[in-house]
This record gives sequence, structure tokens and C-alpha cells, in this order.
Amino acid sequence: MPEYLLELYVPRDDAAAAASEGESARAAAEELTRRGTAVRYRRAIFIPADETCFVFFEAESADAVRDAAKLAALPCERVSAVFTQTSSIAEEEPGTPMQPEPTTSEGDRHGD
Repeated sequence: MPEYLLELYVPRDDAAAAASEGESARAAAEELTRRGTAVRYRRAIFIPADETCFVFFEAESADAVRDAAKLAALPCERVSAVFTQTSSIAEEEPGTPMQPEPTTSEGDRHGD
């Protein structure tokens, strides 16, 4: 299933809010899956210095991630398709490049 990243603004001194938003995202993903839309919460990363929280999902589409954000009452600043490398370089086939999913999100600033 494709992977997506939801980007949220969180004040640098509010780690509790970042944890709460991650929990809300997890619960929303589980509810959407029960309703028939496959969404899996993977993890959240809070970067206080940037006042940003990244929430990683596996989902059918970027729209499914937006639906999870809406259900969790999270502001949807940006949703981007991502590729996560989880194996070590030594385990990779020689000459096999990492290939990200094409970005399908609204608000993607890379193509501007």
C-alpha cells in the first residue's frame, strides 16, 4: 500500500499536542479501515525547532489520508506521497534505486 505523510503545524513547546494528534490520527485510521477505506497509521514525528509534526500513513490514496485528518479534526496542511527505506544498504540489490511514489497531493510545492 502506498505511503503518505501528513504535515501539521504544532507549537514548539506543545509536545503533548503532537502526541495527542498522533493518537487521534491512529484512531481515525482504524475507524476508516472499519468503514472499508484502508488507512494504517504508522508513526508521528514531532520536530519542535520547526514547529512541525509529520504523521506517516499507509493508505489507498492521499484523499484517504485527508479523510483521516478530517475525521481526527486535524488541520491538513499538506499531504505528500513518500517512500520509506527500511532495509540496510547491504541488503539491497546492487543498482536498485529507491523510487518514490509520484506526488498526488494538493499543495505540493515541489513542482512550482
